[in-house]
Amino acid sequence: MDVKIINTFIDATVNVIRNFAQIDLSLKGRPTLIDSPIKASHVTAIIGINGAFEGNLFISMHSDSAAKLAGNVLGMELTEDNGMIESCIGEIANMVGGTTITKLSKEYLINITPPTIIKGDKMKLTLTNKIIAVNFGCEIITDLMLGVSLRDTQT
Repeated sequence: MDVKIINTFIDATVNVIRNFAQIDLSLKGRPTLIDSPIKASHVTAIIGINGAFEGNLFISMHSDSAAKLAGNVLGMELTEDNGMIESCIGEIANMVGGTTITKLSKEYLINITPPTIIKGDKMKLTLTNKIIAVNFGCEIITDLMLGVSLRDTQT
């Protein structure tokens, strides 16, 4: 996959979280190509992608990080048992997907699906394509993972 496309997902993730949660994320290491299944953290939002590319993007993190991220977005302290956390993480994934396809729309016709949120311990995601995993962190959020699993439908 073209590095420009992955960088667009990375930039969208950093910018959405900076703009809506006032949190500056840093890359932890380099993007890594991983075979499916992949271990997912406690709160994961999955967005389907179709058109010029088919597959998924997902954002996954521990429930503590999800509560802190959602709390920053909403301007209030949230507990792990609050349904607003999952909703907020889903909306962040939706904004990352929307920002990405908007930036790529000059070259590609791409659509996204509404987010699916999964929550639990010891989850594994099995996706059709290999996964490019990008890990982020900061003082507040220590373990956010962006996963991009796409197949080019134009080749």
